[in-house]
Amino acid sequence: MARYRTYKNGIFGHKYKDYYIIRGEKGRFAIWNEDKSIFKENLLDYEECEWIIDKETASPKEQQLIMKLYEEPIYKLSGFLVALIEKGNNKTTQEEELEQWVFKVRRRKDKEREF
Repeated sequence: MARYRTYKNGIFGHKYKDYYIIRGEKGRFAIWNEDKSIFKENLLDYEECEWIIDKETASPKEQQLIMKLYEEPIYKLSGFLVALIEKGNNKTTQEEELEQWVFKVRRRKDKEREF
């Protein structure tokens, strides 16, 4: 779980890719911009916040990749992930990024969450 702290701009939360993840009332989460404006609110958990930020900051090419991965059944995603993990330290930068996306998409599909 993320470690929360108070930043110089007065926001208490966790910084993730130029956004702040704030834990609100009743265990709900919100995403704030640096200017303290609300980007998204009333989110269920921290993982959902990271997913929204990742999708927002992804390049158009990465967004197409995510959509293609999301169309695959979970057993194929598991196979992709195993193949990428077995490469160990011999992965290219693209393969490392692909591994991260496959892991995130597979985890979301496992929890039956929408794109």
